[in-house]
Amino acid sequence: MTLTIDVPAGIIDSLRLKAERKGIPFEEYVLGVLEKEVGLAGTQGGDLWRNLTKEEWLKAFHQWADSHDADTPILSNEALRRENMYEDREL
Repeated sequence: MTLTIDVPAGIIDSLRLKAERKGIPFEEYVLGVLEKEVGLAGTQGGDLWRNLTKEEWLKAFHQWADSHDADTPILSNEALRRENMYEDREL
C-alpha cells in the first residue's frame, strides 16, 4: 500500500540523516520507524537491530535477560561437552 503525507522538511532531513548514519536506505529506515511504532519492528521490512539505537537495543536486551529466572541452575562444563549432548550417536 502506498501512503502519501506531507511531512515538514526538518523531519525529512532528520530521518535521512539517521538512515545515512545507520547505512540503510531512507525508505527502509522510515518503514522501520513505523513498524517500531506499531510494535511490528523486525517483522516486515528489516531486522529489529537495524531500527534501534545502541541504547534502545541494550535496553531491550537487558529487559529480555531480566525476564529469565535468575535461579535457573547453570549447566556444568561436563553437560556442555559434545559427547554428552549426543549420547545416542557415535562420533
